[in-house]
Amino acid sequence: MKIWIDLRFLKNTLYSQYIKFVIDYFIQQRENTSFIVYANDEKLRFPWKNIEIKVVNIEIGSIQEQTKYLKILKDDNNDLMLFFDQHKPILYKDDYYTIVAGLKDVYYQDFSNYFTKYKFLLLLEKNLKNSKKLICFDENTSDELIERLNILENKIEMIPGAFLENSKQLDPEQLKIDISSKYNLQGNYLVYSGWNGIEKNLDRLLQVFYRLKKENYPLTLILLGDSIAKDLSLRNLIIKYELQDRINFLGSIKNSEKTLLYKNSTGVIFPSLYEPFPFKLSEPVFSNTAIIASKLENIEKIFGNNIHYFSPISANNMVHELKKFIDLKEKTKDYSEIKTQFSVKNSAKELLSIIQ
Repeated sequence: MKIWIDLRFLKNTLYSQYIKFVIDYFIQQRENTSFIVYANDEKLRFPWKNIEIKVVNIEIGSIQEQTKYLKILKDDNNDLMLFFDQHKPILYKDDYYTIVAGLKDVYYQDFSNYFTKYKFLLLLEKNLKNSKKLICFDENTSDELIERLNILENKIEMIPGAFLENSKQLDPEQLKIDISSKYNLQGNYLVYSGWNGIEKNLDRLLQVFYRLKKENYPLTLILLGDSIAKDLSLRNLIIKYELQDRINFLGSIKNSEKTLLYKNSTGVIFPSLYEPFPFKLSEPVFSNTAIIASKLENIEKIFGNNIHYFSPISANNMVHELKKFIDLKEKTKDYSEIKTQFSVKNSAKELLSIIQ
């Protein structure tokens, strides 16, 4: 049997790293199965004899995806196809499974016009309905598939997501680094590391820090990530709220420094309005850093009482809960059970059992 896998979407994200780990586990468990991977990255490699990388250089969402890529798939005449993204040729009808990490773009995509939105929703619905199985990481996404896109419930399977360990044990020399002095960090600070999309709720988070500043409450916000550092609209909001002395952009920093930053922080803040499986919380989970996050059903199901919560739609509640969180002075947490339950191995095993 041959299993064909579409990995054209891979980027430098935790979700992409998760998928690579899952594929690696698959290949180890299925030595008698041949795997063929479609990719856009010529540097993509797996150290196994039963896998072939086929570089196609076909952009996600392009016209070539509907024409040239369709021809490639038909010519290859595969047994089973795995898509880890909903983008695929709409006329491709052979057996395929689709992993649906979330439906953010249905609710928070800023389409340029109605036609673009209609085309996106049409392709999305057709591609998901034609899929033999849809595989989700959380019940919210499953419910959205049923209610928003009219997918039959018996086509949907659930598997646990996974938190990924990126950082290695810090050596003695790294532990000597005074991270606060290096980046001129004063007093208590919270860390936000993630994307800067509308659903991430950063506008309201800045309103919260504006309120805290007016109350002379000593707290700084550290923003990690290149996309945030380059976001001019976000910087304009910081100027509007006069928060230049309360917000630090650090961009992308070394993993060792990031680990130290988490360990020395008051905690990590996660203010999303919408979040499927929170892969980005891998970093604080593996550095045992206290977390305060939006009170979203799927996050509560994962973390229970191990983290602190606020309402992401209320700046008043965010301010109130933030103060309580800081007063707890609980910088470190033990997430051992969560790391065991939501591991790559468990996730890959569940996915493998569905495909078998």
